[in-house]
Amino acid sequence: KDDGEPIEEALRAARALGIAAQVNGRIIELHPAIESLGRFADGDVLFRLDDRAARASIARIEAELASTQARLDLNETQLRRVRTLRERGGASQDRLDQLESASTELRASLASIRANLQSAQVTLEDLTVTAPFAGAVLAQNAEIGSVVSPGQSAAEIYTADALEVVISLTEDEAALIPGLFTGEAAAAQVSARFAGREL
Repeated sequence: KDDGEPIEEALRAARALGIAAQVNGRIIELHPAIESLGRFADGDVLFRLDDRAARASIARIEAELASTQARLDLNETQLRRVRTLRERGGASQDRLDQLESASTELRASLASIRANLQSAQVTLEDLTVTAPFAGAVLAQNAEIGSVVSPGQSAAEIYTADALEVVISLTEDEAALIPGLFTGEAAAAQVSARFAGREL
């Protein structure tokens, strides 16, 4: 602008978001970058929730799976014997039907238990929140020991490699920028301080 007044502008990260877990839990670990508002790498563990209950649930389901599998194996062995005896007339059709029905029920139970195990493993994975990109921490919203709810932000993060400058211009001011309305690249130089850094 010719009158020397500063143009109203804002500098913001090209990508910024709040990091949150998908499940309830107590934070037991925070990345050092969250506490120091520092940098982190893509895939770094940003925070971890207490996973003892989830691990105990997985252990219980795995024991149930092993027990049901053992019952199915025993039932299948008995079923083969009864089929052989039935062919020779030494076992009743009723006993054979009972064992076949039990095998069907046990297979269904196994399928259900495996689905429960898979769900419990997903829950365990959801207790660890990793960085979706390399960046830096803008704000810390939780401490170690804090209990967070699903979707509750533990920290605000942003990409440190790309920033956007938002400048408010009137149409008359924009007309002073050569090539802006003709599709040419408009040259500009911007310097600013953002998150404690000179840019």
